[in-house]
Amino acid sequence: MLSQYLPNGTLDTSFGTNGDLVVFPGSDISFKTLLVLDDEKMITIGNYQENGIFTILLRKLLENGSIDTSFGTNGETSIQLGNEINLNGAIRVLSNGNFLLQIKFKNINEEWKKGLVKLFSDGSIDVSFGTNGILDLQDENYCGFKLYNNERILVKCGYIDSNGYEYWYFKRFLQDGTTDPSFGNAGIANTFPGGYLIQDNNRILFN
Repeated sequence: MLSQYLPNGTLDTSFGTNGDLVVFPGSDISFKTLLVLDDEKMITIGNYQENGIFTILLRKLLENGSIDTSFGTNGETSIQLGNEINLNGAIRVLSNGNFLLQIKFKNINEEWKKGLVKLFSDGSIDVSFGTNGILDLQDENYCGFKLYNNERILVKCGYIDSNGYEYWYFKRFLQDGTTDPSFGNAGIANTFPGGYLIQDNNRILFN
């Protein structure tokens, strides 16, 4: 359920039904997260299971909560990746209006995979990104990602070696999913555990 309020704290009755909106009504779709775009439209994300296959569903809403039928097919697009999915919740918008979605899924071989899926602004998968639209980060001990100027992709990675020592590093990618050679050493820079953010001047602030 989504509810929208006016700046004075009262329900915005122009949104949904008297201010409230059931995101995926009358279905078994589990609502996971949403992204509000610069034009106040929204991308809502959920998932569901059917015949043993998990599907990610993205639905685009207009500012008033109605479906934006210009997105995908009648306002929706779906991604089938395997027989189990963990949506980590991170979704970002690139400068050209495309999307990056953080995922973890189990493939048909019962192997867990993790990475990023890139979608065009209309909801279709950008197959030129990574491999068929997915940047595989399984071997990166993937932790999370942020964007430089809504364009380049900064991934923070970490792992623990056989002696129990932690190692952390950043890896930066271009919009097509290839490693950015202008960053660090061949796209990789060592770092430490902790939170971080990218400042307006593109410096990385760490705590």
